Amino acid sequence: YKIEDGSQLKSAVDRTILHTKYIKSHLEQDQNEEVLLLKRFMDMTGTYGSEFKVGGFAGYLCELLILKYGTFENTLKEASKWRYGHTVDLEGYGTAALFNDPLIVIDPTDMNRNVGAALRLDKMAEFIQSARNYLASNNKKEYFYPVANKFAKDEILEEFQKRGSVVIAVKFNIPDIPLDTLHPQLRKTTESLAEKLNDEDFSVYQSDYWSDEENTAVLLFEMTVSRLNNTKIHYGPKVFVKRGSQNFIDKHGIENCYILDDFVVSKISREFVTASDFINHVLSYENISLIKVGKNLLDNIITSYELLSLDDLDLSNKSFVTFLDDFLNPNKYLFR
Repeated sequence: YKIEDGSQLKSAVDRTILHTKYIKSHLEQDQNEEVLLLKRFMDMTGTYGSEFKVGGFAGYLCELLILKYGTFENTLKEASKWRYGHTVDLEGYGTAALFNDPLIVIDPTDMNRNVGAALRLDKMAEFIQSARNYLASNNKKEYFYPVANKFAKDEILEEFQKRGSVVIAVKFNIPDIPLDTLHPQLRKTTESLAEKLNDEDFSVYQSDYWSDEENTAVLLFEMTVSRLNNTKIHYGPKVFVKRGSQNFIDKHGIENCYILDDFVVSKISREFVTASDFINHVLSYENISLIKVGKNLLDNIITSYELLSLDDLDLSNKSFVTFLDDFLNPNKYLFR
């Protein structure tokens, strides 16, 4: 819709023309190249793009930062000192208190909007560290060029094996939904399954997801502990709670109970000894409610999932190989 100010918004995209007008009327001609430098730097350090998949800086946000700080290098100097909740308010609206985000940049065309709302905390932190690294570097040019994978595809498996971790991959077909819907649901599912594995005494070292955004997704879990002993300690009430303690002992049998610190406890058999068995248990219609799954993924993940080991992974896809390289080397975009 054609509008004159932010108060007349009818749809989310109506601001676009307002943003264009504001930038054209405020950005100096020689600052255009400063904006391009900032965007390129962010792109090559993995922090550019406000779509959920990236969670980084939007193009409009980059332009506002150059308006605030003048040049690319001055922006990096200022960013190197940012703290959580840093605020930029070009028009002095004074509405920053409305937001609790890592970076607050008040939209000059809408005082009730934070342009930095989509920026994730980790991406803000990565940009701050990248800025510090760049400013201290003797070879600044390398920050404007792509980073090559550290490992070739035939070295990926070898590197995982050197780490001694068990890797579990959950591969499944994805539904035909918009990418801004797909990625939040994949992240939600990955994080929830990792959390549940940890709750069951398995230990997830790190986890992440990948998708070709057309047919397939892979949830990857690198396990510190993927196999457990077959018994576990089941905690009852504290011994000071007389009735509750006695009920617990009656239920589990006096011969199976003992005192641990001030708790009455019992040893019981584990239902799941391996992480793979537990994942298979969860990814069923009967038990899927144990984790938080993106609603559009639920049927697909239950009906089409496969559990894959390292040796089963298909390394013919360049995008997937880059994902695995990033998984193994999370610092490669920051430290040059």
